Amino acid sequence: MKSFWGIAVLLICVVLIAAAAISWHLVRVVTTDRKLAEDAKACRVRAEQGDAQAQYELGGMYYQGKGLPQDYIEALRWYRKAADQGNAKGQYGVGFMYEEGKGVPQDYGQAFAWYRKAAGQGNAKAQYGLASIYRDGKGVPQDPVAALDWCRKSADQGYVRAQYALGYTYYVGKEVPQDYATALVWYRKAAEQGYAEAQSDLGYMYAEGKGVSQDYTEAVRWYRRAADQGYAKGQDGLGYAYSHGKGVPQNYAEAARWYRKAAKQGDEYAERALNSMNIRITPTRRITLSVTFVFCLLLLISSKGSFRTRQQRRTTVPGLLGLARVGLDVYGYSHFAILLSISAVNAFYFGKSLLGGIFLAMLVPIVWATGVKIVLRLCGVLFIGFNVYAFTHYDLRHLPSCPRAFFSVNGLLIGTAITSAILLWLDRAKAGRSQNGNDAVEAGTVVGSRVDPLRM
Repeated sequence: MKSFWGIAVLLICVVLIAAAAISWHLVRVVTTDRKLAEDAKACRVRAEQGDAQAQYELGGMYYQGKGLPQDYIEALRWYRKAADQGNAKGQYGVGFMYEEGKGVPQDYGQAFAWYRKAAGQGNAKAQYGLASIYRDGKGVPQDPVAALDWCRKSADQGYVRAQYALGYTYYVGKEVPQDYATALVWYRKAAEQGYAEAQSDLGYMYAEGKGVSQDYTEAVRWYRRAADQGYAKGQDGLGYAYSHGKGVPQNYAEAARWYRKAAKQGDEYAERALNSMNIRITPTRRITLSVTFVFCLLLLISSKGSFRTRQQRRTTVPGLLGLARVGLDVYGYSHFAILLSISAVNAFYFGKSLLGGIFLAMLVPIVWATGVKIVLRLCGVLFIGFNVYAFTHYDLRHLPSCPRAFFSVNGLLIGTAITSAILLWLDRAKAGRSQNGNDAVEAGTVVGSRVDPLRM
């Protein structure tokens, strides 16, 4: 009964922790939505009073659906109000809506006219918009020279997309002489502002030694920054670095993890790499698996693989579980590439660790007869502590191996705890049956002592 209440308390604690985490998330969402709605209300008051900047901001709120229902027609209306007052941002907003055909029929001529007005006031986004129109010949004759000129003006003001575009122009040598060093300069400017495409391309230039001395460590640093933003090419580059041990220790599991992320977004190179990967077992891991395999065979030999007696069952079951755990490990290394989804990988690690936890719990009575209860309590404390730490350090999920560690540790603790609780329950049930049997024997002896004198 005590073990039952111990498990019940543990489950209640887990439920309370999960409920607290969900409640905290919901409170954050509601608070954020309320603040956005209040900001939109205040912005509308200023916009209706004729504040051009507030009119532009209100248009942006309608465009993004922040604090207000998304409405492109209303966004354009407020952008135009700001633009009619000469607000450069509003003029850019109207031009952008015409170029994209949002809230109004697509019209490159109108987009060009409004971009021109905003660009003349020095608006960097509008300058880049003009560059793209001249480059693609949208509504105006194609003019690569004008496109480059406006792109440079925008980039000089720090507009990140223009900086990346200018870097790419120098990298491929389009309309300008090919110049890797200059391309590197502009890529770096964009990358330092957090532009994922520039970060990935900068990593590639370091990896290939184009325009800079070859430096795999620096390449990995930029690949990782792009990959952490979900950019597929950065994830693919990081997977390549891990699979070949360039800039980081060779790690096929990490390589497969990053390749999977990129492949999920349709990256062709990552898909090919996954299909051709064969995860190798490291020497240390090979030794560990061999020792575990031999130990499990010895357990089966000692019990003769039989389930007849209780002692044989307690030795045979761990032996079989251990062999299954070794088999899963080998399968994981030899078939890792087919686990394309992150959920499949997480489930694999959780299941493998759960099996390992059951194996560990079954070994405890063999090596430490009185240790099951202590192991159960220890697992309960570690489970609560680990998950509290995981919830309070949620941002660590972006670091390599953290999601895998989360599922592996929880699988191990849950498998050990549940199996330990079952073993305790079985021992108590057996002890209860033994006690009932002894009571029956004692009762029979007393009755017999009363009958025997009569027979005499």
